Amino acid sequence: MPRRITLVCFALAASLHFTGAANAQTSATAVQQGVTELQLPRPPNPHEAVWLKIRAGNLPRGAEIVVMSADGKLLGSASPYGLSGGQGAATYTIPLPKSAIADGQVQVRVEVAQPGRAAHPSSAREIESVELVYVPVTE
Repeated sequence: MPRRITLVCFALAASLHFTGAANAQTSATAVQQGVTELQLPRPPNPHEAVWLKIRAGNLPRGAEIVVMSADGKLLGSASPYGLSGGQGAATYTIPLPKSAIADGQVQVRVEVAQPGRAAHPSSAREIESVELVYVPVTE
């Protein structure tokens, strides 16, 4: 019996390890507590800006999505007003300053703030995805 438990535990651990490795290749990298690092696939063209595209999941009523740079500078926020709890996901875009891009990467903190509560790092249920998008601009 102990041998069977050991094999089941080993199989479970191996499964979790390989699942985690596969997810790490397709998702943003967590650099430090609460900081997400996103890699640009290419440098923006002269007539493009880089924006952050956030797909919000189920957020509590009155919640606000707050996006900051890794050093805490406010980059933008989104307030999902008009959506009722349990409604499908919503997508928000936040323009990023050129200074937010360093060595082809962007590091951001995405937090959820609620009235009467301290802001907290977003969970996978609250923020389904964060990605970089190119937006045409004219100067």
